[in-house]
Amino acid sequence: MMQNGAFTRDLSTMPDGSPVTQQAAGGMIPRFYKNYKRGRNGGIVASEYVEILMPGDSKSSPVRKVTDTIRHQYPNQYAAFLRGEELSPEGTPVEMWPHINASLARTLKSMNIFTVEQLAEVPDTAVGNLMGGRGLRDRAKVYLEASKNTAVADALEHERQRLQDQVTFQQNQTADLAAKLAAMEREMEALRNSAGNDDAPAPKRGPGRPRSNPPPDDNDAA
Repeated sequence: MMQNGAFTRDLSTMPDGSPVTQQAAGGMIPRFYKNYKRGRNGGIVASEYVEILMPGDSKSSPVRKVTDTIRHQYPNQYAAFLRGEELSPEGTPVEMWPHINASLARTLKSMNIFTVEQLAEVPDTAVGNLMGGRGLRDRAKVYLEASKNTAVADALEHERQRLQDQVTFQQNQTADLAAKLAAMEREMEALRNSAGNDDAPAPKRGPGRPRSNPPPDDNDAA
């Protein structure tokens, strides 16, 4: 694209139009892109720039040439820009917030507010630009606080269930070991009873005819 006699190519969006961005410290959103122009020797020279988007203020988006300071200030965003990858804003997208309609979500995004977290952090100097003003920002804060409490409660419930499952597993193991021990004791008792029967004396003869003597051996008679 030709702009002011220079070739420009905006790499702040992916081919599908999604932003290569991520909320940075202070709620600011850096969008990196390259500006192409012809050099003195006729070749094309590329320069890196960054546009700083301010949530709640679509008119204040300063553009700066990328320096080492900016690279260190936004390391993740700059690395994603070099890779051509997408870094979406962190948090709950405004279009997924059940307290507003699609029209208001589009309006917020046009004001560089892409998440409920960004809405909750809109500064006082820009809150007047919002449809709903401070009330909308306060609703975002209440929603995030409730979500945080829900997340904590869910984490506690997950831990409780994990411990309960561990206790149940140990109880089942204990019951299984007790059953095996009882079976071993029964087997040992049966072996002891069997050994006792083998060592018992032969039963005595009862009263009756005396046992007849065996006939004399011929060798004895001789």
